[in-house]
This record gives sequence, structure tokens and C-alpha cells, in this order.
Amino acid sequence: MLSDFAIQLNKNSFGLNPASPLQVSSIPPSGSNDTSLPLVSNSVAVYAQPFNLLQAAVKCSSGIYYFAMNIPLPPLLADDGPISESAFGSLWVDATLPGSQVMVRALPSTETLSRLLKNNFFVVKQMSPEVYNKSFYVQ
Repeated sequence: MLSDFAIQLNKNSFGLNPASPLQVSSIPPSGSNDTSLPLVSNSVAVYAQPFNLLQAAVKCSSGIYYFAMNIPLPPLLADDGPISESAFGSLWVDATLPGSQVMVRALPSTETLSRLLKNNFFVVKQMSPEVYNKSFYVQ
């Protein structure tokens, strides 16, 4: 019989933590149980490599089990629209990404920008091609 479940997440790039304790009823031999665990972003974010890596430890009556998974970005992105250029500038200056590097790339196609917009990625500032025809990405 498996019982006494608990979960702990390592510090991660999005500051994710369980919103409540893990609720799993006892599981008999050869049995199974489904549950869900809402997550909230309410702790200090720590840059993980890769940045969307989430590591978890699940404890139960038979021991501790460790998991690592790459979490998809769309559920983690705010859906309240783009932020202002000045707000982005403040966030950019405050961001501390150890080992990060800025790369200059050609601007993505209109189709790519449209797909990014549908997934809550927004262009903060775009300059005319005569002035500047590059975009910045942090890796």
C-alpha cells in the first residue's frame, strides 16, 4: 500500500511551487490514482539550465522518487497582453541570467511573429529596416 504522499519542487526559472499540499489517497497493490497539483509562481526564480526545467521529488511510504521534466512555455506566459517598452527595459536591466549571452539574429518572418503573438510572445520594439534590422535573443 502506497500512502503519505508529499511533493517538493527544486528552485526553478519561474519560481513555481505547489499551490497546496499533494492530495493522493492510499493506493493498493496493482492500483492507481489520478490527481492534479496546481502550481503558483510565488518564490524567487533561479535560472535553471535549460530554463524550462522543473525538478520534483515525490515522497511516499515506499521512498523518495525524483523526476525532471521540461515544462512547456505557453502555460507559464501571462495572457494579459504586451508590456510597455519602459517596463520591459526595467525587467531587462534587473534580469540576472548567469552564463547568458545576447545574440543578434535576423528578424523572424511575419508568419513566425504571428505564431509567437498567438502564444503570448510580444514584440516590444521594432525599428525600421533602414535603422536596424536585427532582434535580440537571450540564450
